[in-house]
Amino acid sequence: MGGRGLASAIAVSALLALPALAQAVEYEGGSGQKDKVTKLRTNPKGLVSRFSIEWRAPCRYGGTIDAKSVLTPPFDRSGRAGFADKRSVEVSDDGLDVKVKLSVTGERRGEHAYRGRFKLKADYYEQSGEYVSTCRTGLVDWFAHD
Repeated sequence: MGGRGLASAIAVSALLALPALAQAVEYEGGSGQKDKVTKLRTNPKGLVSRFSIEWRAPCRYGGTIDAKSVLTPPFDRSGRAGFADKRSVEVSDDGLDVKVKLSVTGERRGEHAYRGRFKLKADYYEQSGEYVSTCRTGLVDWFAHD
């Protein structure tokens, strides 16, 4: 084989040896709350770049909240094997102050699925600071697959 043929063979071998370029992957599924949807997106490095979950939380003094939480990095723990996060936020809802605490964990199950748990607690207060009610999801199992 001449120099030119050898160079071509090396170039083709090098191209074949390159790993496939990773792409973002979308996962979708549900949860233990039946009709609620869970979505998860990973970036090209295989790390979770977005997690959303629809949830229902019964309230202590009657009523129920149906809503969705969307989380993006940074997470407390993030790797190719999964992610975990705890957050506390304060928001307003219909003139009430709401202190929300949530936690989520997710573990990769093979190359095509994630499973995890989600929990949320929302404490409602009048703007004067007077307590109104607490709503909780309880511990919710969730899953998502591509």
